[in-house]
Amino acid sequence: AANRNGTILKDAATGKFYISNGTAWVELLTALTVPYDIALNCYGQPNTADDLLASFVSPRSVNIATGAQGVAVCAIAPTAQLILVLKHGATQVGTVTFAASATVGTVSFSSAVSLTSGSILSLWNPAAPSTTITDVAVTIKAVVA
Repeated sequence: AANRNGTILKDAATGKFYISNGTAWVELLTALTVPYDIALNCYGQPNTADDLLASFVSPRSVNIATGAQGVAVCAIAPTAQLILVLKHGATQVGTVTFAASATVGTVSFSSAVSLTSGSILSLWNPAAPSTTITDVAVTIKAVVA
């Protein structure tokens, strides 16, 4: 453990975390939460109904908690309320809502979501898309599982 002071490792078999004190690996007795941010970006004007706007393929297992978990912005606001759909695979798991004339939206998940390596989280236009919204960017807060 020499020269590894402060390094934290997770034992894949047990799920336990260990930290190096410079001479030995010591088990962390408290839960360790490692944040993980998921970015979905759609450049330009997404005005096609029920269209895939952006997707994220998870390289590792991560968990997204229930409720508002992230931020959403756009360069040009929709003229009427717009609700974009978040899907895990083919299942709707949340929404991104922009109020009329708002360039900051709200991210919301109806239940907790667990992504595994290879899982796809995607952002979709509704059946009645905006003809004005432009450059949508969404970042979702998750934690490493």
